[in-house]
Amino acid sequence: MLNYKEIDFDEVWFETMGWNSFCQEGRKFFDEYEADFWKKLAPRYTTEYNLNNDTHKIAQKLAELLGENQNILEIGCGTGNFTMLMAEYSKHILGVDFSQDMLNELNKRVISKKYQHIDLVQSKWEDYLPESKFDYIVSVNSLYRIRYMKEALVKMHETTTKGVVLVRTIQEPFLAKLYEDCNLQYNKCLDYELIPIILWRMGILAQVEFIHYTRQKTYNSLAEIEQDILKDLSSTNKYHYDNDFIFRINKDKLQQKLQKYLKIIDDKYVITMPRVTAFIYWKK
Repeated sequence: MLNYKEIDFDEVWFETMGWNSFCQEGRKFFDEYEADFWKKLAPRYTTEYNLNNDTHKIAQKLAELLGENQNILEIGCGTGNFTMLMAEYSKHILGVDFSQDMLNELNKRVISKKYQHIDLVQSKWEDYLPESKFDYIVSVNSLYRIRYMKEALVKMHETTTKGVVLVRTIQEPFLAKLYEDCNLQYNKCLDYELIPIILWRMGILAQVEFIHYTRQKTYNSLAEIEQDILKDLSSTNKYHYDNDFIFRINKDKLQQKLQKYLKIIDDKYVITMPRVTAFIYWKK
C-alpha cells in the first residue's frame, strides 16, 4: 500500500496540471501563443476582467496581510488591477509580467497617477533574477503556466524577508454550482489544492483561507445558457454525442435547479453564482 509520505507531489503536479500530456498545444505550452493572447486582451482587461468588479473582499484581505509601507514584488501584475490598489499603501512595488502589452497598459495607469514608486519588468518568474530581496511577494492568478512549481516556490521564499501571498481564484465553470446541484461532472483546476501540500512538504507551513462572494453573468436567451452548459460538458468528455445525451437527460433538472440563481431583468437572463478565491500565504 502506498504511504502518503511516499507520494511525489512534484510528479502529481506534473500529472494534474497536464505537463505530462502527450499532446502539448496552446498558450500554456508556447510563449508565442501566450503573448498573442494577452496582446489582444490587454486593452480591455482592466474593465472586463477585474476581480474588484465582483468583490472588494480580495483587495481588503490583501491589504490586511501586507500592511503599510512595504516593498512588494508582484508576480504577474498584468494591467495592475491590484498593483494600483497596493500602491496606495506600499513603499515600492516591482511588477513582473510575461506580457509587454499588459505592462504597457499598466504603465499608462502609473503615469496617469504620477506614481514614482512602481517599476515594471518584462519577464517570466522562472527566468527573472532578483537583484535584491523584498518584504513580500504577491501573486494574483498568475502561476498557471509554471511547470516546475516547487522550484518557483523556493525562489519566492528565498526572495522575501517577510512572506508570500498567493491569491488563486478557483478556476471552474461559471455554472459550477448548478452542475454540483445536478450531480454532473465538470472540469476544475486543482492547483489551489496542490500548492499548499507542496509547501507543507517543503517545511513551509502556509495557511489557506477562502474568500466567498458572488458573480453575475447576463445572457440574452435561455439558448445562450444551454450553449454554455454544453460547452462545459464538452470539456469533460471528448465525445460530443455523449454531451448532448447527458444534457438531454438532465435538461429538466438543470432548468429546475437554475431557477434559484436566475432573475429576468429587462428581458435579460441574469444569473448570480457563488465564487471562491483561495489565499495561500506564509510569513517568515
